[in-house]
Formats: sequence, structure tokens, C-alpha cells
Amino acid sequence: GVAGGLASSTATTLNIARGTRGRAPAGSADAACAGVLLAWLMMVVRVMAIVFAANRGLFAVAWPALAALGAVTALFAARHYLRGAGDPVATDDLSVKNPFSMASAMRFGALFAVLLIAIRLAGRALPSSGLYVVSGLAGALDMDAITLSLASGGAGLERAAAARGGARRANTAFKCATVLVVGRGAMRRHIALASAAIAVTGILAA
Repeated sequence: GVAGGLASSTATTLNIARGTRGRAPAGSADAACAGVLLAWLMMVVRVMAIVFAANRGLFAVAWPALAALGAVTALFAARHYLRGAGDPVATDDLSVKNPFSMASAMRFGALFAVLLIAIRLAGRALPSSGLYVVSGLAGALDMDAITLSLASGGAGLERAAAARGGARRANTAFKCATVLVVGRGAMRRHIALASAAIAVTGILAA
């Protein structure tokens, strides 16, 4: 979960959810949940690092909510890790790709450039809502590029923080939906509960 989350928490979530389709022991649901939630925690850490490096002003606005989300995610991950310690968890040939490879860097750069343009165009076409629409759609699949785009796009600290929050909520909803559709057994219930707690925390901390 930790290693996969450093590369892509979305891909890791999908892969672990697929692994629950086999005839694994029921206890492995906790191990699977721990892996997924640790990947989500790594995503929060990545976002905090990106915002800190790219825009200290935005970091000052965003870090309390991110810290709260990280704490809640870590608590759920620890709970399932302790409950599922020693239980096997199936993965669908999980392989962790190097996030610092040239191919990964080129894909990230291309997505970053596209999002920068999309944010600028959305701001002109739909001044009040365009930024949030783009952020939600982009954040559902990838938080790194939209986070860096918002930190660099001159949207204003408050609007950028709000748009990043929307992107994060879309990302959590997408990954929860992935588990509900692809996963099996108790994992779906556990991840739905954790997602709800994370969503509520994000709203309260915003």
C-alpha cells in the first residue's frame, strides 16, 4: 500500500480490490483495507509535499485540512492493519512502477500542461464555476497534476484551496466507487465507512 501509494493510489486501490475476488480468507479484507488506506495516506503526503514546494501561501491555507485528513486516514489504516496483521491479501500481479522514470515524468508533464491550459480557459469561460469543474474531473483520476496546476495557476489562495478540496473529494469518491464495483466481501463496507469519515472530516476542516 505504501509503495503503491507513492506511485498511484488509484491504481493501487484498483489492484487490491481486484485481489479480493479470489477465495482469500475472510480476514484478508482487513489486510486489503489497510493496503488501500495506506495508499490513500501516501497520496495525502504527496499532495502536502507538492503544495509546500510549489506555493507556501497555499500550503499555509491548506495544511490543516490535509493534516486532519491524513490523521483520519492513518487511524482507519492502523485499525485494519492491526486487525488483519498476518492475514494474506491477494493482489492482481501488483507491480509498483517507478514514479521518477522518464516515461512517468513525461506523462505528468503533459497532463500538467493540459490542466494549466484547461484552468485558464475555464476561468475565462466560466469565471465562477469553471475552475471547480476542471478540478473535480481531473482530481478524480490524478491528484498530483491538478494540485501542482492549482498551486501554479494564479487562481488565488482561497479559490485554489477550495478547488483542491473539490478535487480531493472527487478522488476519494472515485476510489471508493472503484472498491464498491470491483471489490468483494467486507472490504466494500469497510472502505465505504472510511470514505464517509474522510469526506466528513474534509468538510469540517475546510
